[in-house]
Amino acid sequence: MRAFGDDTEAKDTHNVFYPGYVSDAENAALMKHCRLFLHPAVFEGFGIPPLEALALGAPIALAKASCLPELYGDTARYFDPYDYEVDLDALATRPVAPPDKVLAKYSWDKTAAFWLEEIKKYAQQ
Repeated sequence: MRAFGDDTEAKDTHNVFYPGYVSDAENAALMKHCRLFLHPAVFEGFGIPPLEALALGAPIALAKASCLPELYGDTARYFDPYDYEVDLDALATRPVAPPDKVLAKYSWDKTAAFWLEEIKKYAQQ
């Protein structure tokens, strides 16, 4: 893996796709059919894109940084975001646990129910 961004050399990698802007539907299709969803964020508050990818059935690879290992546990493959020689092919073949627990824990229904209860609680004060 090479540095991300405007680096021309990085864009020449054979196994990293740089789509530019895509619609929501295109984004979902790309996530659903990708070989590996790579999320190299070093500073991350929660990590919704990997959760979306996981919900669509994509295998995910995350930077071993920030809160990501705590949130995704053994359902993700991890890599050192500062190691520019990561073997993405090898990373993609690492076994992981099924995503069911993570997806159940962070479902939209659960999130909506939590916030509804919080709003009701404060509305009564």
